[in-house]
Amino acid sequence: MKVCYRIVEERTRSGGWEVVGVITFWKSEPPHMQLRSIMQHTVSRSIWRIVQERVKGRRLTLENFHEALGEFNGDYRLLPEIHMIKGESAAELRQVLREKYVYGPLAEAVAV
Repeated sequence: MKVCYRIVEERTRSGGWEVVGVITFWKSEPPHMQLRSIMQHTVSRSIWRIVQERVKGRRLTLENFHEALGEFNGDYRLLPEIHMIKGESAAELRQVLREKYVYGPLAEAVAV
């Protein structure tokens, strides 16, 4: 099994950017479930709900998902690179992505 993904960053108070999650594309899923997000609990759920509605309404893909950010471009951005990882199961892939892009940055922030 494989999954493609793009990294999501959020603007920090100091004006920099930090990784807060990923947008994933699961080709093996039904079309309405192919694009999903794996995000830190700190992101704005109301903003991401609006973004997800735009993605669905405009039938955006992983390649052009960033178009749904609109006025939230100042707060969030998707890096342009599309990455791919392979694994034995969807659960394994989700865990790898969470550890690397969701929990990893949080653990680093706590350790500092």
